[in-house]
Amino acid sequence: MKDRALSASAAIAQVEEIVRGGANEKDVAYFKEHRGRFERTLRRMTELAPPPAKVLDIGSHYLHLSLALRAMDYHVVSIDAPAFADQPLMRARAQKGGIDNLAVGRLEDGDFLQEEGESFDVVVFTEIMEHITFNPVLLWRRVYDLLRVGGFVYITTPNSLTPWKMLHVLKRMTTLAGVGVSPDEIMHTVTYGHHWKEYSADEIRKYFALMSPDFSVEIAHFNEDWKTAPPDASIKSACRAFVRGLAANIPVLRDQIEAIVRVQGRTRWLIEPPGFI
Repeated sequence: MKDRALSASAAIAQVEEIVRGGANEKDVAYFKEHRGRFERTLRRMTELAPPPAKVLDIGSHYLHLSLALRAMDYHVVSIDAPAFADQPLMRARAQKGGIDNLAVGRLEDGDFLQEEGESFDVVVFTEIMEHITFNPVLLWRRVYDLLRVGGFVYITTPNSLTPWKMLHVLKRMTTLAGVGVSPDEIMHTVTYGHHWKEYSADEIRKYFALMSPDFSVEIAHFNEDWKTAPPDASIKSACRAFVRGLAANIPVLRDQIEAIVRVQGRTRWLIEPPGFI
């Protein structure tokens, strides 16, 4: 990494060089697919919490976003499942990039970063919420404790109320195929890759209100404008793009949700995870 802080575009270009140099096909493919998302997130970070803010990146995956944030002069701690964080590629990247990279086997226990006085300005939680399959109460309780008052969780997650998704659900129901994740998806997708639950804006507001009155939630909707159909797009892809284009002018129907969840104080925590017995 360079000693001086980089702009968002320069930081993401530097990460691209690192990814290409690693010559890992899945790493390269993931970066290519998500580059536009990373750039948007970096721009939003500079608007909401300029460097040198302290950032916790939960679900850091290949460390693409963590590396870019560090290059922009943020202090970064990253967390992911051992399947990612313990890989030699990620450990080498974290060491070279000056990132504290932690493997946490059970986020649902909320048992991470227990050092006294540890705190953060921002928790980045991008494209993770839809993958959670466990009860999240203890995870969010730990995040609540780690964030400084006035700090926030930055969330992006797919919007469950896009027209294409609603049409897809309707088609599967009317043909009696089922609802939710299909058997093909279950069998052919890495466990962490499933979108087990996508949310609407109202659901996200209720989600955090159930846990503490200290959370305030600001919602925005946006389209993934960096994603374009290939020249040989199928009829299905063309139809999807047409429906998506029609919905672009209606915010609640756009592809993605951005949620800024601030901790406004330390009054009370409302909920504990349910027990089995």
